[in-house]
Amino acid sequence: MTAWLTKRRAAPLLLVPALAVVLLATRTWVTGRSGDAVLAGRSLSVTGDQAAPGLVALGLVALAAGVAVLTTGRRLRLVSAVLLTLAALGTLALTLTIVRDPTAALAAGAGPGGSPSGGVGGTTRSATGATTPGALTVWPWPALVAALLLTVVGAVTTAAGRGWDGLSSRFERSGEDAPADAPERRSAWDELSEGRDPTDGEA
Repeated sequence: MTAWLTKRRAAPLLLVPALAVVLLATRTWVTGRSGDAVLAGRSLSVTGDQAAPGLVALGLVALAAGVAVLTTGRRLRLVSAVLLTLAALGTLALTLTIVRDPTAALAAGAGPGGSPSGGVGGTTRSATGATTPGALTVWPWPALVAALLLTVVGAVTTAAGRGWDGLSSRFERSGEDAPADAPERRSAWDELSEGRDPTDGEA
């Protein structure tokens, strides 16, 4: 698999999932109703980043690391690939936390009105003792897939990226790379200085 993962193939597999995590984290992930008697069952909704602070930040770190993987030299590429993989693991862990317990995520992201004081059987209880269950929307699932893909590709890139060329490798040719048989360009003044006639075709 490492041989298959060229830089051109890795580019969308690294950048698209990282960007998807960032964008999806701004959508509503969990909805529910407040269990506080004062709020009278007010509807609550939280985004992915509200439910798990740091989700957008980790996605941006993964995105920046992905760009670095594709544009830097071998040593920095290895460091960037490791950083990307760690950031991807962080987004995966946060997303799984929300998917496994949306009620706790709702309570954490909704503020004081949804703050839990204990939970049993998948529901969270507020200070008034009323239950406030949370329900997942569709958005956490594509984010989970994107985070998983980013983690796998990041791990494979750590091994496969060692043989990639840098972005500017084609501009790094030294004078030693010039063809040995390249003709020397001489001016008419050079010919005259050596006593030759520059208008003579044989010269």
